[in-house]
Amino acid sequence: MSDQKLRVLLVEDNEIDQMAFQRFSRREGLPFDYLIANSINQAHQFLEREKFDALLLDYRLGDGTAFDLFDIAKQVESPIIVITGTGDQEISVKAMKEGAYDYIIKDNDGNYLKTLPLTVENVIRRKRAELEVIRYQSHLEEMVRNRTIELQAEIMERKQVEKKLEEYRDHLEELVEKRTHELQEANDELKFFAYSVSHDLKALIRSLHGFSLILLADYAEKLEKTGCDYLQRIVEAVKSMDAFIEDLLAYSHLTHTEIEFAFVSIEEVVEMVIARLDEEIQYKKANIEILTPLPNVVGQQTILEQIILNLMSNALKFVSPHTTPHIKIWCTETADKVKLFIQDNGIGIAPEYHERIFQAFQRLHSAKQYVGTGIGLAIVRKGVRRLGGEVGVKSELNKGSTFWIELRKVVGH
Repeated sequence: MSDQKLRVLLVEDNEIDQMAFQRFSRREGLPFDYLIANSINQAHQFLEREKFDALLLDYRLGDGTAFDLFDIAKQVESPIIVITGTGDQEISVKAMKEGAYDYIIKDNDGNYLKTLPLTVENVIRRKRAELEVIRYQSHLEEMVRNRTIELQAEIMERKQVEKKLEEYRDHLEELVEKRTHELQEANDELKFFAYSVSHDLKALIRSLHGFSLILLADYAEKLEKTGCDYLQRIVEAVKSMDAFIEDLLAYSHLTHTEIEFAFVSIEEVVEMVIARLDEEIQYKKANIEILTPLPNVVGQQTILEQIILNLMSNALKFVSPHTTPHIKIWCTETADKVKLFIQDNGIGIAPEYHERIFQAFQRLHSAKQYVGTGIGLAIVRKGVRRLGGEVGVKSELNKGSTFWIELRKVVGH
């Protein structure tokens, strides 16, 4: 965020809360250039003539509620933070559904003000990122429309001058090369944009994680048990969000990375994965059996590691409580294929979900039951197909699962 002051409109009719906000802003030196509206009507007047980076709306006012300002706030593209009293969680949820960017629960001691600066900054960052995405998408759509018009004109022209096709052959080859280069550049720009956005998101996540841990460490006694529990939930949610972004990047990387095929030892890959999972294996006292020799295949080392790591991580994770994980690994071979099997004694998967689980963002259980992002098996299938192979599963509920991947065999070596 730049050093320029943020324009903030506080809509609050309680003079004590207004004074608390002003004192806190002065004491903390917040970079806010703010106005205070005492009513919905006055807030309407401010919004009609001025532009604000964020709106802080007390839910209940003398002449209405915060919802009465939602429409005009959306028109002027000002993100909304709703301030509600303790016990108004349902109002907060409704506000988020109606378009609020965040909410703050007001307490009698004014401690809620401590969360205000970070909440405002994060909301403004999010709004600006959304506007940037919209502008970028509009730009791309305009490019596509213009290019589509050009292509349609060229098609009509080619029909009219079909007899001169031979003369234009060199020109068409050059045009194809140029368009291919443009598409590659556009793809590179999109990939750079994705990584830039993920970098900024991870920075925000690290900030949220860090401040939450500081609050837990320094203010645990003041927050009491309930407050500490809420902060711990925030910490866990931040960890899940970070893992989600990492899996998204891994999935994107698999889509765009160039494959350099080589001979890869399944045995070495399995040993490396077991070493990486050693802490979890020891913690769960898991039993891993390798039943047959594991041969070489044609593939790429890092992608195969990622595939097997995800499958074995799931085998350790998706087991019933108080069940010791038992994983069996073996291979079968044909003249030109190798099939690797990873069998577990986990909770199993109903047959109707055998295809769905390989799709991105598909979860069969809640995050409270089993932690995960819903992308792991999509990464497995994407990786296997990039290596020219196939993947599948045999499973029934409460009877464990056997995942298999089939890859090209190293022949003649």
